[in-house]
Amino acid sequence: MSPSHDRQQFSNNFVNANNLDKSMERFLQNLFMSTYHRLKKLWRDCQNQLERLQNDNNQLRIQNGNYQNQLELLQNENNRLNDNNQGLKIQNENNIAEIINIRERELEQLRRQQDSYRGGSTSR
Repeated sequence: MSPSHDRQQFSNNFVNANNLDKSMERFLQNLFMSTYHRLKKLWRDCQNQLERLQNDNNQLRIQNGNYQNQLELLQNENNRLNDNNQGLKIQNENNIAEIINIRERELEQLRRQQDSYRGGSTSR
């Protein structure tokens, strides 16, 4: 091989290597850009999903607060009804005791009347 041929071969190899470098560079740039755009889209999707989840979470907090308020109102009403029921129970017991006392007095009065008709005494 002649030196001129060697120079030409070297030059061809350099051009081919240079073309290969450019081809590789274009490939890597395309790969980088497509990866970048996919990651950017994934990031936007994640941000949107995060925002939706935060909104859902806020709605659930509001709903939970409403349920807590309703529960407190129901507990207060239940306590009021329990107090009222206890008061009615005591009033009922007092009424029963009063009726028993009245009936005992009436019975005693009837016994006295019966004794006075007989002319004797059977009082206790």
